[in-house]
Amino acid sequence: FWNFRQVLDFSCMIMLKWQVLQCVAICGMFYLSSACFTIIGMFYVSMACFTIIGMFYVSMACFTIIGMFYISMACFTISGMFYISMACFTIIGMFYISMAVTFDFQFPAES
Repeated sequence: FWNFRQVLDFSCMIMLKWQVLQCVAICGMFYLSSACFTIIGMFYVSMACFTIIGMFYVSMACFTIIGMFYISMACFTISGMFYISMACFTIIGMFYISMAVTFDFQFPAES
């Protein structure tokens, strides 16, 4: 049969092994949760980064499209005003030419 010393040694060894196992389990859980949080954190950071960059590119494209629209509108307005003023000058010019012709016919120059 075992004596008291052997029982004490055996129980101490079991307790030590149990404490080591507990420590390994706690440390392992800590490292696993840390790794998990890191991976999830990196995922969320990269998602946020993609979202921000995506929103930036979408807004840039939107500004570009709107800007092109306004530029083309301004271009049409300027060219339209040019054509309207050209037509206006033509009509006024024709009016003055016809007035001059009429005036010339009404009052022929004396020879």
